[in-house]
Amino acid sequence: MPSNICFNAQMPEKNFLQKKGTFKWGLIQNKSDSLVTISNIGFLKKNKVANITIKFWKQDNEKFIEKKISIKQNASFWFQLKKNKKIKDFLANKPGWITIQSDNPHINGWYFEMMKNKSVGADHLF
Repeated sequence: MPSNICFNAQMPEKNFLQKKGTFKWGLIQNKSDSLVTISNIGFLKKNKVANITIKFWKQDNEKFIEKKISIKQNASFWFQLKKNKKIKDFLANKPGWITIQSDNPHINGWYFEMMKNKSVGADHLF
């Protein structure tokens, strides 16, 4: 089933490269099969490896688990909650939140919840 993830056009802009990084956040619904995808896709030739700090937050307090990753130029990283027992146990069958801090402004992300009945819920990271 399709999902309606809306965002504005991402136009190549040389001044965009002057940004030192980006911050994104989003929901991890944790219902069935939660997936977060993070992309490092630049529309200009001057893109670089993105060094990223991901934090997974509990819904009911300020505790988090931190993960550091790097994403190559024009590549992506997929985080599937059910394949990460440490974070799945940390969220304790409740929804949680994800924050992403990067030294690269080209980072975007999307969240998907794939249900057993084959329906899909999705949104972009904010």
